[in-house]
Amino acid sequence: MNVTTGTMTGTTAVLLLACLPGCSEVAYQARVISRLSNVELWDLYLEESDFSGLSLIEVELMARNDIFKIDKDDALQGYAGQRVLSLVEPDRFPREDPVPDGTCATFESRGAAQQAFLSAGAPLEDRKGLDPDGDGLACGWKACLTYARDEGQRYQAAYRRWERGPRYRKLSSLEKALYYGGTAIIYRKPPDKVPIHFSSPERRPKPEGC
Repeated sequence: MNVTTGTMTGTTAVLLLACLPGCSEVAYQARVISRLSNVELWDLYLEESDFSGLSLIEVELMARNDIFKIDKDDALQGYAGQRVLSLVEPDRFPREDPVPDGTCATFESRGAAQQAFLSAGAPLEDRKGLDPDGDGLACGWKACLTYARDEGQRYQAAYRRWERGPRYRKLSSLEKALYYGGTAIIYRKPPDKVPIHFSSPERRPKPEGC
C-alpha cells in the first residue's frame, strides 16, 4: 500500500486523505482501508504482501462479516486468515524486553485490539503487552482468523462436493404439474430435469469478540 498518495496496490482507489506530521502510518492505513469497498478490499488482500497491511485488511473484513470471497460461479477465491495464518508462529517476533500483559478487556473487540497493537509498532514491538507469545496477533485475534479460515474451507469442501455431483435432477410428476404454478394460460411442456444449484453451508457463529 502506498500511504503517501493513498493509492492501493492492485486497485484504482485513490483516497484524498493526508497523513499529517506525527500521525501513525498504520492508523492512516486503517483509515484508507476503512473507506474501500468490499470488492477493493479483497482485490488488495489477494495482492498485498506486508504483514501489517494484510492484518489491517483482515480486521476490516471481519468487522464487515465478509469472511470469504467467491466468484460469479460461486467458487471460493480467498478467505480472511488465509494470508496471515500462513505466516504466524510463536516467537516469530521475539520479545527481548517483555512488558506486563496488557488488558485486552479494554478493547471493544479482538479486531480493535489487533488494530491498536499494529498502530503501536507491532508486530516488531509490543509496547502494550498484547502479544506475549510473539506470533504477531494480539488478544486472541488468532481465534477469529482460524474461524474465518475454517468457514472458508467448509464452503470450499461443500462446493467441491457439488462440483463432483450431478448437475441436474429429474422432476417428479407432481413437480411437473406444479412447475408453472397451475396458472399457465398458454400450455407449455415442463422440462424433465432442472439444474441443481449450489447451496452454501450455513455459517457457524463467530467466536465471542470477533
